[in-house]
Amino acid sequence: MQIRTLAIMVVGTVLFFICFALWRLSIHNEDVVEPGELYRSAQLSIPQLRDDIARNGIRTVLNLRGENRASAWYEKELAACRDLGVEHIDVHLSGKHLPPPLEVDKLLDALQTAPRPILVHCLNGSDRTGLAACVFLIDQEHVPWKQAEDALSWRFGHFAIHPYFRMDEFVQLYGQSANPSINDWARKVYPSVYADEMHESKWDEMTEPLELLFRGRLD
Repeated sequence: MQIRTLAIMVVGTVLFFICFALWRLSIHNEDVVEPGELYRSAQLSIPQLRDDIARNGIRTVLNLRGENRASAWYEKELAACRDLGVEHIDVHLSGKHLPPPLEVDKLLDALQTAPRPILVHCLNGSDRTGLAACVFLIDQEHVPWKQAEDALSWRFGHFAIHPYFRMDEFVQLYGQSANPSINDWARKVYPSVYADEMHESKWDEMTEPLELLFRGRLD
């Protein structure tokens, strides 16, 4: 009886996450980070992008997939922003790796100086977009980092497992530092931290999510 109950619970949990993921996909992972300031989404079609820009008064599209001149979606996105008088900024992040310091600088600059409201997106709107939203909340809204981590959540399709835990790791590396400003930390301290992390062994890379889990830092 207990085994049957456990099996039902497991199946029910799996079905819940599948249905939730399909629902998030159906709404293109669109959400409000801060009204009038920052919005987030997955990669939108051009009609969807135009609708989002009009609905939220978007003045900047922040693309976290980097410059992709050979891709049709990128050229169409550039053209749509140009036609609508919306600024378009590229930052090249990977959901599977710690963000390079240079790209972190670009991200901070965009979040701090780009015309608002900003729409930030990656491909699925889960990992890279979650990190950008988290950084914005800490830097611009002065939200405590543990609370801001909610932007990196299963609710947006993000799970802190290998290799996507790197997004969480960036935020936690900041949280474990003594620097109260993520801007100062990211620009002055993080480059050396990043260099050290790049030299860690494959074993450490594989076991790090479990280490973070046992410390109780994952959702």
